[in-house]
Amino acid sequence: MLDLSFTRRQILGSASLLTLATAIPAAFHWSGARAPNMLVSAERAPPFGLWSGAVLLDGPRIARLQAMAENLPRFSGEFVLRLDATDDSLLDVAAQQAGVHIRRGAALPDGLGIRAHISSTGRSLA
Repeated sequence: MLDLSFTRRQILGSASLLTLATAIPAAFHWSGARAPNMLVSAERAPPFGLWSGAVLLDGPRIARLQAMAENLPRFSGEFVLRLDATDDSLLDVAAQQAGVHIRRGAALPDGLGIRAHISSTGRSLA
């Protein structure tokens, strides 16, 4: 006859392993779905590759404007700008199209860019 008796320790150990087995894949999925944290012009991009979370602006200026307008709503809080002069002027137009407000802050050391903060300009009637 099959004995189905379990101790409290066996049940807690099994529950802990099950929780761990479901939490690990969820943690990897969450870290891969992070919001972007940097806008970089192709002319100001580092020669050895981009950081994770960076959005590279490359191609004609209209394509860069569209890329900024599409990606700005995905940004949250503080981020870094590494833009050339033309992309920097297009940023204000893209922010207006995306319905966000960008406040530029202090420059980072060694010419690594400018800190910026993004917030939604959406207003509610409540």
